[in-house]
Amino acid sequence: MHFFDVNCTIGRLATPARHGPRTVEGTLAAMDRAGIGRALVCHSLSLEAHPSVGNAAVIRETAGHDRLLPCWAALPPTAPEAPSPTDFLRAMDEAGVRAARLCPSAGRHQFPLGSAHAHQLLAALEEHHVPVLLDSTEATWEQVEATAKAHPRLPLILLGVGYRSIRALYPILDATQNVFIEISLYQVCGGLREGVGRFGARRFLFGTNLPRFEPGSAVASVLYADISDEAKALIAGGNLDALLGARSEKRA
Repeated sequence: MHFFDVNCTIGRLATPARHGPRTVEGTLAAMDRAGIGRALVCHSLSLEAHPSVGNAAVIRETAGHDRLLPCWAALPPTAPEAPSPTDFLRAMDEAGVRAARLCPSAGRHQFPLGSAHAHQLLAALEEHHVPVLLDSTEATWEQVEATAKAHPRLPLILLGVGYRSIRALYPILDATQNVFIEISLYQVCGGLREGVGRFGARRFLFGTNLPRFEPGSAVASVLYADISDEAKALIAGGNLDALLGARSEKRA
């Protein structure tokens, strides 16, 4: 089974993971140990410092490593350092980047997810079928639902969805078709079996949150889930391939 990790960070974290890899080579070695083929990666500088610096760094540090696909942090056009959505998408195309990540919380990039400028950015990403990653701790559930409904063709991938989130999450999945769940923290007893039975396998994506988490647990949660082999293959990598493929088709 081919595993394609949607939630991986490279570069030194402000608070380094105690046992996690700290280099690209270490990340690849950790992936090898867990049987993970590819990973969509952001740079720690994009998330914890400045997007433009980290976005350049992820291109530089993944060069020559075909198993690592770069993901860029995106900012709404509200400050001089933020490019227009058109310029940002053009730069993504030139660099071969097919996914973007939003960090709107006060502890990171500090912008209102529901602002007009944020919607301007999201509309451009939606038009070009760019999958957007959003840590579930960086927005309220109301903001997640409002964003998904305002941009129904925008693939919105929620990272770090925990086992206590089902009461808030299920109504959002019922009400939308473009919200997807990354499973590194989705350690619910029978959670994948129930979620796949109710919403279908296409709504769930394999992710590890390397280097913060040991990747083997996420691999095991897919391999030992009480779901069909077809569903496992979709979650392990097929769904992410499809989302990134839609972006490639739009560019073509």
